[in-house]
Amino acid sequence: MSRYFRLGLIGHPVAHSLSPVLHTAALEHFGLSGKYELIDIRPEDLKVRVTELIANGFVGLNVTVPYKQELFSLADSLTEEASLTQAINCMKVLPSGTVVAHNTDLGGFMQSLITLNAGRPIKGAAYVLGTGGAARAAAHGLMRLGYDEIVIVGRNKEKAEALIKQLGKPDNVSFRLVDNCLNNEKPALIVNATDIGVIDKELPPWAKDLLALSAPESLLFDMVYAKRPNLTPFMRHAKVLGMTGIDGLEMLIEQAVLSFVFWTAMNCPQDIMRKAVGEITVES
Repeated sequence: MSRYFRLGLIGHPVAHSLSPVLHTAALEHFGLSGKYELIDIRPEDLKVRVTELIANGFVGLNVTVPYKQELFSLADSLTEEASLTQAINCMKVLPSGTVVAHNTDLGGFMQSLITLNAGRPIKGAAYVLGTGGAARAAAHGLMRLGYDEIVIVGRNKEKAEALIKQLGKPDNVSFRLVDNCLNNEKPALIVNATDIGVIDKELPPWAKDLLALSAPESLLFDMVYAKRPNLTPFMRHAKVLGMTGIDGLEMLIEQAVLSFVFWTAMNCPQDIMRKAVGEITVES
């Protein structure tokens, strides 16, 4: 009897996610039996529900906001990427019942950013908006790629300090509160690692001011994505200002390929997932 791959995404909210489209296409491409489900879990139910999912036969789980730093206690072991970032977006359950936690955001972010740079030299300052799990992956990716300066922009000083400490307190990483992030410097890159666009549908004033200051030379990487032909709030504003940018769809595909390999040991061609997403239309 062939193995059944019961897969899913846990988060709050998750209804917007295109992950089922990507992983269903991958399962079909390899002729594997399985299903990818969206599982919305309230914060107070998180650990109980995830324990139930594991007990009920799920072999692979993606993790999205706001839980990328909440599930370490359920993992028996961490991959190098999960240990490095101290944030997880991917878990697998071995036949023995062992739960291994992984982070595919790191690799997905770096490869997508290389695509966005399109041969430009990696230099200048990069602003990372947010202090959560996605921001951790972004900050580690920027350090690996060699950005001169990394500025963490957030509302919670304690979370930002914890992130910088986890990075090893490098001299080229600093923190600014959202209301104090404007200066005379034009960042080379702005990375949105917040949930603006998932929950909030409009940009707050500080984000509009930052983009206005940075346009049009700065690049924008929005880790949030929208179903085509829609644009995320950051991408809509950047387009008006003439900025070059991408949303998180490319990163979603990159990390989905890495997640699928982690669960199945099969490397799905990106074009299979990209084609499946391209066939999705936005409901009117």
